[in-house]
Amino acid sequence: MADKETFKKWFDEGIEKEATHMIIVYNMPDQETCPVFVSAHRSAQKKAEAYDAMNNQRVTEVYSLSIDFDEQYRENPCFNFD
Repeated sequence: MADKETFKKWFDEGIEKEATHMIIVYNMPDQETCPVFVSAHRSAQKKAEAYDAMNNQRVTEVYSLSIDFDEQYRENPCFNFD
């Protein structure tokens, strides 16, 4: 699992890309965590459900990029679809 510094870097990257949400996906075979960004006019909930339905992947958190990072990180796990 990625640490807080990595999550913050991804969060800032999503803001730069003008994404609305950051979905954290855990890939079980590789044992890696990675961000998936949701662009405007897309449903974060539908995108998260699609990734969760894939074999060997699991959505572990969803961050809204319009809410303070530290506030959301403390929720552990965070699921802000707003």
